[in-house]
Amino acid sequence: MSLLKTFIIQFLIGFFGISLVLFLHELAHFLTAKLVGVSVDEFSLGMGPKFFSIHGRKTIFTIRLLPLGGSTKMNGSTDLIKALRDDAKEFERCEEGSFFTSSPFKRFLIFFSGPIANILLALLLFIIISYIPVERIVNDPLIANAIDYPFMFNIDIKQDNVMPGDKIISLDNIVINTFEDAEDYLIKHNNRPVLASLLRGNEEVTTLLSPKNGKFGLTLYQKPIIARVTPDSPFKENDEIISVNGDQVNCTYDLYKHSDEVMDITVLRDGSYITINLSPMKEFPFAWKSDIAITPKPTMKDAIILGLNRTQNIIRNIISTLLDVVTGKLKDTRNEITGPTRAASQIGSITTLSFKTSLNTGIRTFLYLISTVSVSIGVINLLPIPSFDGGQMLVNLYLLVFKRKLKPKTYIVFHILGLVISTVLLFLLYFVDIKFYLS
Repeated sequence: MSLLKTFIIQFLIGFFGISLVLFLHELAHFLTAKLVGVSVDEFSLGMGPKFFSIHGRKTIFTIRLLPLGGSTKMNGSTDLIKALRDDAKEFERCEEGSFFTSSPFKRFLIFFSGPIANILLALLLFIIISYIPVERIVNDPLIANAIDYPFMFNIDIKQDNVMPGDKIISLDNIVINTFEDAEDYLIKHNNRPVLASLLRGNEEVTTLLSPKNGKFGLTLYQKPIIARVTPDSPFKENDEIISVNGDQVNCTYDLYKHSDEVMDITVLRDGSYITINLSPMKEFPFAWKSDIAITPKPTMKDAIILGLNRTQNIIRNIISTLLDVVTGKLKDTRNEITGPTRAASQIGSITTLSFKTSLNTGIRTFLYLISTVSVSIGVINLLPIPSFDGGQMLVNLYLLVFKRKLKPKTYIVFHILGLVISTVLLFLLYFVDIKFYLS
C-alpha cells in the first residue's frame, strides 16, 4: 500500500471519529432546544453545500456534502433582522418558539448541553472500554520521574525518593506485578498520597508518593530491548541497545533523546557488539520488548471510577496545557496542540496499528482516542470566548443574574466578534499542522 493511500485511509478513519463527536455535540444542542420550547429551523449533518434534505413539521433535516460535525439553526433570524431594521432596544413581538423570546436560563441550558454531552459521552465510552477484553501489553513495574526526561514530558512533578529503575513491589500494601497495574492504581487514587514499597538494587525502600493536580509524575523505565522489527529494519529481535553517539542507553528514553540527530547506535546481538547508523527520525523501525496479558473484567463500580478518573485527568491536562500556552510556559506546541488534519491522521494511524494487534485492541484504541477528542471539544467549547458555548453561557448567566434583557445590537456585535475569533483560531490550528508537517 502506497504512503499516500495509507495516509488517506488513516485520515478518513480519524475524520469519521471527529465528525461523530461534533455531530453528537450539535445533536445535544438540538434536543435541548426542542426540550425548552425553542424551535429549530434546520438541523444539519455535515458542512458545506446541501446534499439531501427532509422537511419535518418544524425542522428541516439536512445532510451536507462534507461529513464533518453538524449545525443547529434555531428560530429567530427573522426576529433579529426586524429588530436591527427597526433599531429596537430589545426583542419584541417575536415569533413563537424564537430563540430570542426564551429566558436566559433556557438559552444557558441550550449552550451548556453541547459541552456536557461531549464529557458524558467520553465517560460512557471509557466505561465501555473497560469491558472489552484484549491482550494487554504489560511491563515490569520499573519507574522513573518523568521530569528527568524533559525532552519527552512537559511536567513539573517530582517524587524525591524515586530513582530511575526503581521497581514497585507494592502500593498501599497491595502487591504490584506490572507497571500497568501500578498506573491503574495511581489513577484511581490520585487524590491522596500512596504508600509505595520499592526495590532498589537489593534494598527495599518505603516512600510516600504524593500527587499534584491528580498526577504522580511517574513514567515507565523500560529496558532498551527490541521485540519486533519492520521488514526493512537493520535491527533484529532481542537486540539490546547499549549506547547512541557515545551516550549510554539505560532505558528507551535515552535513545529518543537523540532522535533529531544522525545516530551511531551500539547494539548487543548474540553476545557481540555491532554498530547501526540511523538518520534522524521520530518513529523507529522496531517495537520494544514487553509481555502480553489478558485484561481482567472490572466491576461496574471500578469501571465507573476508572472512567471518571480518566475523564478528569484529560480535563486537567487540557486546562494545564491551555494555561501553559497563555502564560508562555509552553514554547513548542507541536506535541501538545494539534489542528483537525493532524488530529484525524494521528487517530487513524494509531487505530490501524492497534487493529494489527487484534480486533478488540483496535476497537478499544479507537474508542479511547475518540473519548479524548470528545473531552477536548467539550472543554474547549466551555472557554469564555464569543461564539463558543462558554461565551454564550457567560452572556446569558450575566443576563440572568442582573435581570437584563438581550439587546439586538449587542447580540450581533458579539456574534460577529465570535466569528472573527473562531476563524483566527481555526487558521492558527491549521498553521500548527502545516508547520508540523513541514518540519
